Order: sequence, then C-alpha cells, then structure tokens
Amino acid sequence: MIDSSRWHGYYAALPTPFDKEGKLDLGIMDDLIPWFLSQGPQGIVVNGTTGEWFAQTVAERLAVAERARDLVPSQTPLLVGVNATLPTESVELAAAAASIGADGALVSLPPARRLGETDIEDYFKFISGTLRLPALVYNLPGYVGHDIPTHLLERILSLDNIVGIKDNTPSKDRKMQNLRTLGKDHAIFSDVLEPEAMQLFRKGYGRGQIGAAMPLGSRLSFVFDAVARGDQGSADVIVEEFSEFKREIVGAVGLGLPWHFYIKLIMRLSGVEAGYTRMPVKLPTSESPVAIRLRKVVQRYFQA
Repeated sequence: MIDSSRWHGYYAALPTPFDKEGKLDLGIMDDLIPWFLSQGPQGIVVNGTTGEWFAQTVAERLAVAERARDLVPSQTPLLVGVNATLPTESVELAAAAASIGADGALVSLPPARRLGETDIEDYFKFISGTLRLPALVYNLPGYVGHDIPTHLLERILSLDNIVGIKDNTPSKDRKMQNLRTLGKDHAIFSDVLEPEAMQLFRKGYGRGQIGAAMPLGSRLSFVFDAVARGDQGSADVIVEEFSEFKREIVGAVGLGLPWHFYIKLIMRLSGVEAGYTRMPVKLPTSESPVAIRLRKVVQRYFQA
C-alpha cells in the first residue's frame, strides 16, 4: 500500500465501460486502463462519479475494483470509490477495497438524505471506525445534496483513517477557502487545474486534482511534474489550455448534463473506446448534433 502522504498530482477517475446492451464490459477495461497508464497519471480512481458507481450493483463494483487492481501497477496509487445509498454497502465496499490491496478509498455522504451537521459528523465517525485503509471524504454536493462547510470538514479530518478530501463544491469561494484552510496539512484534491487555485497549489496548498478521465491526455499529469521541477511557465500554459477546453466543452454540450454523459463520447471522438453509458442515460451517436459539436472541439485540441 502506498502511504497517503505520497498521494499527489493528477489522479484519473476512470469511466466504467458498458456495452450497448448495458452489460459491464471488462474486456474494454483491459484496454482502457493500460491507455490511461500510458498517459502518466500520478494515480488512478475507479468507481467514482465518472465511473458511474450509482449505475452498478455491488457485485459489479467489486469486479471493477478487482480488475483495476490486477492492471494498475503497485507503484501507482489506486483509489476505489465506495459511495453508496446504504452505509452498510459503503462499509462492504471499503472492506473489499482493502482486501484487494487498494491504496485508499473515496467516500461521500449517502445521497437523498436530509442531514444536519451532527448527522454528517456521526456518519463519518461510523465509517472511519470501520475502515482498514485511508480514505478521502468526497464532498459531492451535486449528488448528495450537502456542501460540507469548511469547519465541519476540519473536524471530520481529525477522525481515524480520514486523510483528506476530494472537493467538488461548486462554490469557487468555498473551494479556495477549503484549500487555504485545510490544504497544507491534509490530502486535499480540488480543481487546482484552474489558474487561481493553481497559484495556491504552487505555494503548497493541496495535493492535486482527481479529474474525470484525461481529456487532454498526458498534458494533465505533465502539469504536476512541471510544478515539481519549478517549471511554472509550462504548467500555466496547460492550465489555461485546460480551462479553455472545459469552457468549450460546456458550450458544445450545454449545462445540466452529467460529465459521464460526454466524457465517454469525448474519448471515443479522440480514438479511445470507453464503452457506453447505462440507462436511463443514453450515449449520443457519433453523428448526433452534440457529437458533431464535440468533434470540432476535440479536433482543435488534438489536431485529430
């Protein structure tokens, strides 16, 4: 197991491949993980939001984690998402992740609950007491309905086995506050591939970013290598490029659609097969209007 103090850089959150009929396709995964590894991410994440954990059974999630552990080399940190509607399922998934030799877990609040601060803290106390591997709190307000405030995150980070946060708050101000307050002493993964947040990251706030796939390939992991060797200019060029890329993607697709809806399409248009989504989300065909708009963006960034 890679010690959590060494977790840093760009961690690629992998999509989970399904076939046209919606069945889990581990055959595609056998090709997909080596492609990701060839792009040089500093870590790999499976069964996160990009991995459509909510569209899988527990048995499927266990199979995905096991296949990832078989394919991801021991020197690359492997984190496994253990979010679940039922706390007991999160415990089961985290125990399985530990048993296969995963390096860590990501755990969010269960979705569709109305929780107060005491409930939230008690939930993570319960989870932390069952863990046999280090975990990041996944602050995921868009899916679970709670944006955990900084002061409460600070208390949760004092719990056993809770070593950091994957911060998906939509609030730029809170994101920056979390980085400033918590980023020096904990494994905080945030959207540091944004110009303002990157300025904090260069000063030692935060560990990196857990991002959906690698839509710009090795350029995303290169940023963190460049920062480590003091090449801020090269890092800033890619940060600006990535920010513009995301703006163009949103312009092509529109707001309101989940990232896993179009990350698989972006990958396919880039020449990397990541399978299909699972109903009720339907992946557009390559000739659909949204695919045509996305293809133009992809071609500009990859000269495809």
